[in-house]
Amino acid sequence: MPRGATGNQNRMSETRTYPHGVPSWIDLVAPDLDQAQRFYAGLFDWTFTDAMPAEAPGTYLVATLGDYDVASFGS
Repeated sequence: MPRGATGNQNRMSETRTYPHGVPSWIDLVAPDLDQAQRFYAGLFDWTFTDAMPAEAPGTYLVATLGDYDVASFGS
């Protein structure tokens, strides 16, 4: 435990590990985000949330699988 840490307050609840060669995050810039969203939702069963503030230009979607963020798509 790091010096000065007490209990579990400084620990992550779950450690995510990946086998060698498996990507841990995917970032995609696509000319047609609607088409990319439909394709990857069908392929991987991802759901998408728009994470870009309303006043900001462009689009930034975060893809999730279950409770995990797995990728982001931008334009």
